[in-house]
Amino acid sequence: MIYKIFQNYGEAIFVTTGQQSILLQAVIKHVVCTYLRNDEVALSPAYTPLTRYEEYVFNHGLHLFITRRGEKTAEYWVAQALKVALRAVYDNNELTLYFIELFTGFVNGHFLSEEAVMEYFHAQ
Repeated sequence: MIYKIFQNYGEAIFVTTGQQSILLQAVIKHVVCTYLRNDEVALSPAYTPLTRYEEYVFNHGLHLFITRRGEKTAEYWVAQALKVALRAVYDNNELTLYFIELFTGFVNGHFLSEEAVMEYFHAQ
């Protein structure tokens, strides 16, 4: 359901109002909750192909997070989102690795520069 909200209303709710940080928190919470409870209905519902559903929420939410942020590059915003996500799960190694996997998939799937993301991540 959260994916459909992001898909249909995400830009109007979060992007045009400048509320991307709230969006990012919702995405992180969704991934953490579905991962930790290992809910097969939420992760792989019958109406989707064999895939983990939170990846759709993550990818669409992160895309909205970096949308129309003209003052910095997409790689910069992905790095900032990665910092926030890893701070939220710092005490869970498996979840940390899962978030890194999700971010890597997003970066590669959107043809962003991994090197630039890592450079921004390590800066500041």
